[in-house]
Amino acid sequence: MRCLTAWVLLAAASIPARGQSTWTVDDDGGPGVQFTAIQPAVDAAQDGDVVLVAAGVYVPFVMAGKALSVVGAGVGLTIVGGWSAPPTEVRDLPQGSVATLARLTLSRTRLGTPAPASDAHTAVIAVDVTFLGGAVARLARARFDRCAMIAQPATPGLAVEAGDVVMSNCVALGGDASSVIGPSGGQAGPGVLHANWLGAPSGVLEIADCYLEGGEGYATFGWTLPAGEGLRTAGVARVFGPQSTLVGGAGDLASFGWGGTWFTPAAPAIHAFGIGSATVHHAALYTPAGPATTGAVVFDPTWLPTLQATSPWTPASALTLTAKLGAPGAGGAPYAIAFSFDAARTAAPAPFVGDLWLADPFAIAVAGGLDATGAATLVVPAGGAPLSLAWIPIVFQTVALDPTTGAWGLGQSTTVVFTL
Repeated sequence: MRCLTAWVLLAAASIPARGQSTWTVDDDGGPGVQFTAIQPAVDAAQDGDVVLVAAGVYVPFVMAGKALSVVGAGVGLTIVGGWSAPPTEVRDLPQGSVATLARLTLSRTRLGTPAPASDAHTAVIAVDVTFLGGAVARLARARFDRCAMIAQPATPGLAVEAGDVVMSNCVALGGDASSVIGPSGGQAGPGVLHANWLGAPSGVLEIADCYLEGGEGYATFGWTLPAGEGLRTAGVARVFGPQSTLVGGAGDLASFGWGGTWFTPAAPAIHAFGIGSATVHHAALYTPAGPATTGAVVFDPTWLPTLQATSPWTPASALTLTAKLGAPGAGGAPYAIAFSFDAARTAAPAPFVGDLWLADPFAIAVAGGLDATGAATLVVPAGGAPLSLAWIPIVFQTVALDPTTGAWGLGQSTTVVFTL
């Protein structure tokens, strides 16, 4: 991944050079403490300096025109801002420099905003940071490692607007839909929103070993508010694993005694809209109902399996499912393909093996070795399906074991109706 390699160089550039200063902040004061608030320390510091912030609760700060390292005492210990406080901002950084945020809890953080197009120079690395109220990366480059983005109602956990962003080992939770009138009202937010901004094109988003979940929808008398996706992208997005999981937000149903109902459906795990596209290399995708992906979403073609099913499927006929790897290598022998079965869509599909799936008589079948073409077949014999499944859409999902990583990667799925 070339973007990740570039970030290694950026990380090295962010290490303070010899002779640069360290400033100490503690809201309790005391010996050796230079400031009791962060903003005066940021104002006094020069480009490349380090600001160490002790445990405590602090007013938000703005870092502009200089790239500093602001390092706290730990998540939940050094707390900056609050739900109703102004945002913390990092913007207008010198070209070639990188700001660092580490060991902090920040509220409503804005990276590269509000700034002109030249702010594409802004580059930020955040490590071990919890972003309460979510974070925005606009016209900026950012890398998030071991971070959590927890959104307010009706907002995304992380909004990437015309920027290049890498996320690794992060959690991003979209806010639930809300009927409140005002900035926090409206449809549910996605875990991550990846879009353009004022005509500036969307950048590249890379996600590795992350958990993304969209907010829940909302239904009430006369109107509904949609659920949020795990990832909603209008740019180029790539998802890597083996630990990545993306979950679509749940829908909502409102029923009334006189028979009226209002319903908002669940959201997909990934939605690519406009000119957006997403490539999934290793990940588990789940939505409570409906398709796991919508729009231009493709799976890594080098080894993830395609799937075909015979139709129709009746008590008198067998169901044959055939999965084939895109590029299985030498006969496909090192690989394994699993077929997973889900009628109710009530459980996350990963890791596709375990008591939940094996409890069904034909819930899962694993081929330890493939034939010479890299294909595996699962046959449900005539009379093998319980009649209680009649007329219920049944989803069969394929996954394949990558022997180089030990990861199960999500392949194609197909929906079959068992008709009497």
